[in-house]
Amino acid sequence: MKNIKAFTMPKWGIEMQEGTISEWVVKEGQSFKKGEIIALIETDKISNEVEAEFDGVLRKIVTPSGQTEP
Repeated sequence: MKNIKAFTMPKWGIEMQEGTISEWVVKEGQSFKKGEIIALIETDKISNEVEAEFDGVLRKIVTPSGQTEP
């Protein structure tokens, strides 16, 4: 399990305080490749896609769609 990497909320701009996961495009147990869209995030100013920074498998979604995180 030493190769587990956490996804953290991206920070888009100096004023961004939090974001809402509007959709997990990749589902639990699904593999993905670097550059693929894994989630859609909304802030008070923008909506954006989050690309995978590495190849992997999404083992567990801890923060469900619709939840807001810092």
